[in-house]
Amino acid sequence: MGVSFGQQPWQARKRALDAAALNAEWEMPDGEIGKVIRQLRRRGEAARRRAGVVSLGLFIVILAGLAFYLGLPFWQQYVDGRRLTLEETTASIKASETRLDAETAELRAQLIGALKDAPQPVPKLTGMENNNYLAALQLSSGNVLLVGTGADIHLWNPESELPPLPVVKLPGFESHEAAIELSDGRVLIAGANKTLLIWDPAGGGQPQQIPDTPGPEDATFFTALQLKDGRVMVAGDQTIVLWDPESDGPPTMLREGSSLETSIFRMAQLTDGRVLAVGEDNLILLIDPIDFTGRLISTNPPQEGVTTYWTVLEMVDGRVFLAGDNSGLQIWDPSGLAPPRQLPGVPELENERFFALLRIDEVNAGDPARVLNPHTCRRAPCRRR
Repeated sequence: MGVSFGQQPWQARKRALDAAALNAEWEMPDGEIGKVIRQLRRRGEAARRRAGVVSLGLFIVILAGLAFYLGLPFWQQYVDGRRLTLEETTASIKASETRLDAETAELRAQLIGALKDAPQPVPKLTGMENNNYLAALQLSSGNVLLVGTGADIHLWNPESELPPLPVVKLPGFESHEAAIELSDGRVLIAGANKTLLIWDPAGGGQPQQIPDTPGPEDATFFTALQLKDGRVMVAGDQTIVLWDPESDGPPTMLREGSSLETSIFRMAQLTDGRVLAVGEDNLILLIDPIDFTGRLISTNPPQEGVTTYWTVLEMVDGRVFLAGDNSGLQIWDPSGLAPPRQLPGVPELENERFFALLRIDEVNAGDPARVLNPHTCRRAPCRRR
């Protein structure tokens, strides 16, 4: 039985409809000739479709070529810009690395210097932990002489790791407050109970007591100074004496102005040869070493809050810096009679207690930064009296 047209598969129905359409269009006869014509017709249609696809592909290729040709300069500029940006970023990173390496090296050098220069505690000899050193003096030999509340002279070699060693036993157990090296290499040691000792580090031996020292029996010498002419001036509790190391005579008392009722803690010889002594109760005393007379400099009106001057330092311009209890830093002109005045611009130093002044010669003259104060104290008592 035959299958009706509607029951045939859609592919068969489509072929039949296409053949009918071709026959209707070309009035093709049925039979073999019609089949040949239809086959040629299909091949032509297929060739036309392939030609359309090839034409479309060729058109797309031409458009892509034009786009590549026209867009190549813009792409090159983009690539070049990215490359330049990358090179600049790389150079910036390398410069930053170089700068950081330099800063690291500088900080490392500073740290090494700080660690090298940092104060290191000097080890103490066993049994001397309670010994208080009150004076340190570097000798011409390089060793450091230490004296204080103990009964010994200690010598310490800064190049050694050993603690200070006792070399000479001093008479008594009085405190020894000051030590200076004389021009002939001997050392003068001054302290409590009018103690004045001469010791020769080169020859060793026992220190020699300077006899017949004038002044109160219980007076303590706090400071000593060798003058430009070789004589030695020593001062302390209500006492100023002058001694000639080349003579065998005893020290002499200050002739005028000797009725001191306070203590002198520091002396300095000024450029004009006079000696400036400072101490308790706003004491400022100018001493003429030639005739050994003193002139008390009035600080009227007294500096409010000032009780003691502990240290003095002459500057290159002739002015003098004074420092002590609750006084901050003060400037005084020895050529006049005006009282000292407070150093301007340093109010934070007004409540400090200063024990020493150092001068930095590399700084311009007159600059307050020339004066450093490495020894300060905010809480009393700071010094054994």
